[in-house]
Amino acid sequence: EPHFCMEATGVYYEALANYLVDEKYKVSVVNPAQIAAFSGSALSRVKTDKTDAKLIARFCQAMQPPLFTPLPANIRQLQALVRRLESLKD
Repeated sequence: EPHFCMEATGVYYEALANYLVDEKYKVSVVNPAQIAAFSGSALSRVKTDKTDAKLIARFCQAMQPPLFTPLPANIRQLQALVRRLESLKD
């Protein structure tokens, strides 16, 4: 069974993480600082999307981070409305 792991970067991960959980996949969302610390221990020096993806996969396999639990749908909808209101104000 696949275990998806991604960094918590702003709100960009949320839609994918929520979708995958809704589809009954195992998903972990981790702090980018954890990946960076793991990267230092893995002596990774080259930073590309491909190497980042491999590093996150190795982190997930080695560290078995906790599974992501999405917020309830009504809370997510309220957050989206607040974000939209803030962007309109700006």
